[in-house]
Amino acid sequence: MKKLTLYLAAILVFAASCNNEGSKESVDADTAAAAEEAPAEETPATPDLSLAFPQLAQFIQTQDSAFTPSGFEEANFSRADTMAATVIDRQRLEPFLPYLVYNSDSSQAIDMVSYNYIISRNSNRPGLRAGGPDTEVAIIDMKKGQRRRLLYFGTMGAVLDVKWENDSTILIAVMKDSGEGIIPEICRYRTGTAEMETYVYKDTLKVQAGNYAEEKLNSKRPASF
Repeated sequence: MKKLTLYLAAILVFAASCNNEGSKESVDADTAAAAEEAPAEETPATPDLSLAFPQLAQFIQTQDSAFTPSGFEEANFSRADTMAATVIDRQRLEPFLPYLVYNSDSSQAIDMVSYNYIISRNSNRPGLRAGGPDTEVAIIDMKKGQRRRLLYFGTMGAVLDVKWENDSTILIAVMKDSGEGIIPEICRYRTGTAEMETYVYKDTLKVQAGNYAEEKLNSKRPASF
């Protein structure tokens, strides 16, 4: 009887051990599956101007051969301009619509023109022309009819180009005057979080932006203008 009791006890210990091992394997398998399904944390890459804005990169290199398109370093991380969204004046915005930069479904658009550019139909200089030294970049929600400022510069900075990096991220190419030379910057704005990353070029350059932005914008002037 004593031997039978010991035998049954041994069987129970063995069964419990198997169950624990099976549970452990099940947990390990579930953990591994969850790790495979979890998306990797996104690490934003430092923009390369020759990939983001190839025409602008070439323009800068023709003026200063020392320019390296990949020579940008992350400078700061902040919220974009906190000004409240305003209702757009659709009639006033109408002439600028061909110059806006739209996302893939045209539900949103980048506006770097309506604040400071003037529509000219002068035969000597048709198209857009800058109305002053100030520049502004805004995002327009075409469905809601709202416009929100992202960046604003006075005489010490200028916006040269904008683009959608993807449907939720905007890239803005900027030049600033440091007093000792020109410093290019690339701003990356994330629409979902209203966060702005700023990447600054590592050195000053000898560059004159001139009418670069104006000429680039006018290259897409409507044929019926």
